[in-house]
Amino acid sequence: MEDTAPKFARCPYSYSDRFCNTVDGKFLPSCPTEKQRELLSKSLKEYEKPEILEFARQASIQEAEGYEKINGGDDRVKPIKPRIVEIIEFAEKMKYTRIGFVFCEGLAKEITVKNLWRQRKNQ
Repeated sequence: MEDTAPKFARCPYSYSDRFCNTVDGKFLPSCPTEKQRELLSKSLKEYEKPEILEFARQASIQEAEGYEKINGGDDRVKPIKPRIVEIIEFAEKMKYTRIGFVFCEGLAKEITVKNLWRQRKNQ
């Protein structure tokens, strides 16, 4: 039986030779970029919508601001902000006035979203 599960992280081809990066690129039989061409085309059309494009742009900026390189390598990074702070900063970038959080009750003491949000708003 052929294994058809996607293996993004285990693609054996160099980044520049992959089908997901070049029209004539190489791909495994399980490659979702090759197998789901119609879905990919629909997804790319979504980025033509200004609100979707801005969301993706701000998310990329937020991600870049949330990590620092360690040991000088591009492939080694570490987070420099708690995830909750990243979410709040992203909401501010998007000019959201209300956001909701769902979390495990076991984290109730660790997460004080209302207080964090109020503190940031008052700065």
